[in-house]
Amino acid sequence: MPITYTADRLYTALEDRIIAHGAVTVDGETITYVGSSADAPTDGERVTLGDRTLMPGLIDMHVHLTFSASEDVLTDYLNDSDTMRLVRGVENARRALMSGVTTVRECGGRNEHVFVLREASARGIIPAPRIIAAGGSITTTGGHCWFFGLEADSEEELRKTVRGQVKAGADYIKVMATGGALTPRTNPSAPQYSEQQLRAIVEEATRMGGLRVSAHCHGTAGVLNAARAGVTTIEHCSFQTPTGIVYDEEAAQAVHSAGCYVCPTLAIAERARGTVPDDHPLAHYRRIMFPLRVANLRRLHAMGVPFVSGSDAGVTLTPFEDFVYNITLLVEEVGLSNHQAIQTATTTAAQALGRTDLGSLQAGRAADLIAVRGNPLDHIQALWDVEAIIARGQRVR
Repeated sequence: MPITYTADRLYTALEDRIIAHGAVTVDGETITYVGSSADAPTDGERVTLGDRTLMPGLIDMHVHLTFSASEDVLTDYLNDSDTMRLVRGVENARRALMSGVTTVRECGGRNEHVFVLREASARGIIPAPRIIAAGGSITTTGGHCWFFGLEADSEEELRKTVRGQVKAGADYIKVMATGGALTPRTNPSAPQYSEQQLRAIVEEATRMGGLRVSAHCHGTAGVLNAARAGVTTIEHCSFQTPTGIVYDEEAAQAVHSAGCYVCPTLAIAERARGTVPDDHPLAHYRRIMFPLRVANLRRLHAMGVPFVSGSDAGVTLTPFEDFVYNITLLVEEVGLSNHQAIQTATTTAAQALGRTDLGSLQAGRAADLIAVRGNPLDHIQALWDVEAIIARGQRVR
């Protein structure tokens, strides 16, 4: 039977406005009506939510489900058994879902773990968001996240690895274009692959069914290589150099010209702010690097580069229930409007995924919606107060 949810406010994420006394009708896993509650279908069940805002479920574009989000993520991951990694994944997925995240893009883990979690979610075996998974990330020998990655160095090896991931069932391809802080003896400011090598990955992914490519990029040279190679999303986009974070106009123009989406992962360890000692790396990041990253993101936004929101949940002190931090920081620090910021986790995120069925409330779209107390277009903090969650048409809460 169809179920019609009504609320005092309805926000489709398509327009910067609220529909008063709105309704969304769900039939199975599909939305069949969106509009005024006065014109909503009268057959089936009716659920009245009252002083709430109905809106699309959120999309977290960057998570690592099998990571611990502890003070020492690397040690946990290396010491965990395969069973423990799966158990972590189940609990992390549940936490994300209960915060209003109805879709996650899993950005790196072993195939045998993340693909099982994806299937368990799709079959309704575990409470979890929809999982769009890359599986193992492509990295150099000993490169960033080698411990769950697929090591490949030459162009021939890279093409073969892409083909293998498509065969294994990857939804998209993830590549580590630079080093990263999580992996000892890698260099975040230095590229791991050339533009030509990254282009080989993009070409092979496109040929093998039109898969999109996500590139982890901290260093400016890596950003430039990835943008020129035509990747879909650039993760972090930190503009790191050996001497610190410096805005680079050439790299920024390359990102804009290529039509890349940027996933800033700006709220990493935000919960830990003020709780770590002054000499802790996270305190240094918040004091020195964070303001520089914010300034760079403001320039990218002014240029028209599209943002998508991802938490990088699972990495150091970055839990899965804190995704909304990323949206609020885009408003409070970077200067996006509430509507623009919410779109980074709804409509724009769906565009970056190539999923026309996700990200907005429209008839024919997936029945993923939440209800929050308050009006998020007036007060972005309303996104923290999720009171109802419907995922794939099923009432989670």
